[in-house]
Parts: sequence; structure tokens; C-alpha cells
Amino acid sequence: MFFSKSSLLWAMASVMVLDLILTTLGQPDHYWEDHTQCSERNIIGIITLSTHPCCFILLYGPYLLVILFLATRTPYIVSIVTMVAALAGHVWGTAHWIPGMCIEPLGGEVEQSLFEMGYFTVAAIFALGCIVRMHEAKLIAKLLAED
Repeated sequence: MFFSKSSLLWAMASVMVLDLILTTLGQPDHYWEDHTQCSERNIIGIITLSTHPCCFILLYGPYLLVILFLATRTPYIVSIVTMVAALAGHVWGTAHWIPGMCIEPLGGEVEQSLFEMGYFTVAAIFALGCIVRMHEAKLIAKLLAED
């Protein structure tokens, strides 16, 4: 199904990986000579990027695994909250990079705030659709178990 727990999980993981890639590659030119000059809004990202880009990348792996564990191996509500929080946080993170790295180099112009609102809206609608579908699936399974 398009809207399902696995769809939300894949969307979350994909946006997390995209955020890792865009954050690493989107660093300004002067960052590569002086790592303390990183461009990042998250305090953990600032600390790890300021240390070295490899530190950021290597610590992102365990972080991603913890989020995936919480999203797949915890009770329903914890799983949903984890996936929605991670998706929202990393959509916000990628929204910072996409216009400057992906749209403007192709000759397009985009208003940052309008892009962010549209991007968040699409992500929110998708996440809501997945949550509703998961809830419906749980209700159907419960009804079938009662028969």
C-alpha cells in the first residue's frame, strides 16, 4: 500500500539519508579548510561537523540505527511518534539545503519560506495518510480477530 507503516518508515529513512548527504555536501567552501566553519543548525551536527566530516558521517550511522530500532521494535505509539518526529526534523533539515543545492544551480529561483511550507505540507499529508492507514489496518485486524 502507498500509505502504510513501511511507506512511512521508508520515507523517514530516505529523508534522513538525504539530510546526511545534503548536509555533508552542502558545507561552504571554507569549511573544507576550517571545520569549525560548518553550516548546520542542529547542535549535535555542529559538534560533529566541527570535529571532522567523517565524525559526522560515522556517528550518523548509529543514530539512524537507533531511530530505525525505535520505529520498528517499540510499541505502536512510540513507533509512530518516532517516525513522525524523525521525518519532520529531517524534512526541516533538508529544506534548508534543497533550494541552494538543487534548484538554484539549475537556474530556478525559489522563495525559501514558500518552499519550506510546501515541502512540509507534502510531508505532513504523506505522514498523516500513513498514520490513518496504519490505524485502519489495526482496526481491521482487531475486527477480524473478534470474529
